[in-house]
Amino acid sequence: MNGLGTPDRGETPFITTDTFQTFPATNLCIKRETWNLIGGFDESLIVLEDMDLCKRMFEQGVKIHYIGSAPVLHKHRNTLKSLLQHAWNTGKGSTGFTKKYGFMNGHTTGTDLSIIAVSLTPFLLIIPQTTLILGLLGYITVTLYYLNKQRTPYTLYYPAILGLYSIFLGSGFIWSTIKQIIR
Repeated sequence: MNGLGTPDRGETPFITTDTFQTFPATNLCIKRETWNLIGGFDESLIVLEDMDLCKRMFEQGVKIHYIGSAPVLHKHRNTLKSLLQHAWNTGKGSTGFTKKYGFMNGHTTGTDLSIIAVSLTPFLLIIPQTTLILGLLGYITVTLYYLNKQRTPYTLYYPAILGLYSIFLGSGFIWSTIKQIIR
């Protein structure tokens, strides 16, 4: 995975019980006794159910074995439209996880920052020069980070896609929260 999702942990296998790790459920195998111990997925969660599962395993002291060389086949979104639709739906679905663990819970930092950024946008639009300067600084910072990590043709436009993804994620969360309040 990449900066839009789970961090890439590389090829090196590891075993941990003392550091919280989360893995997408599409790439996860769990022993039946562990599944029974933690009670499986929380079916009230639309997204982040895998993070919730990993959090409960960590709290129970379950040993996590990471095998970086395991083959994984996963269909990725290959259009900007499908990626942004995913971001919107993830933002909307994140309200359940936030309701369970609170905002700024330490596990959904990217989502939390997206929500804060989208919430501040109306105030930043009052001073367009500030918005432009902050946007450019953010773009340059993220571009330099990815240039340092990997030198690919995607490096220059990846920050813009990440910014759009964050806007849609934060907006989906805010939209869903407002709808729940109105009900």
